[in-house]
Amino acid sequence: PKVGQETFFTIHWLLSNYGTDVNNIKVSAPLMAGVRFTGNAKSSFGSSPVYDQLNNIIIWKVDRLLATQGVIDQPLEAVFQIAAMPTNDLVGQYMPLVGETRLVATDEFTGKEVSTIVGGITTALPDDATVGSQGVVIK
Repeated sequence: PKVGQETFFTIHWLLSNYGTDVNNIKVSAPLMAGVRFTGNAKSSFGSSPVYDQLNNIIIWKVDRLLATQGVIDQPLEAVFQIAAMPTNDLVGQYMPLVGETRLVATDEFTGKEVSTIVGGITTALPDDATVGSQGVVIK
């Protein structure tokens, strides 16, 4: 990423479930400073992620996720595109893109709420083998 120039990133959220069936699933994450949603989003199942402009967050809602989904078959996947424009204060650093991702759902067997949090995403992109040591903001 270069100061003053937009760089586009595609974020992939994958949902797998090892336990009991869950429903009313909501996955959400805030966009960080200097990052905007491009409007491009899709899902392999159900509704696509949407952008909540008022709260600056991406939200993906899924009605139901069966036990073993993504374990013995393919996980559910949502994909959305963002554009990041770094500022001078980020030169030499990785730019924060997406804050912590939160998932909240209801366990169908117990009726209790289950939740998990996954750390934020920066331009370091440790889960993307094609990036390597790139991703540091340059002037």
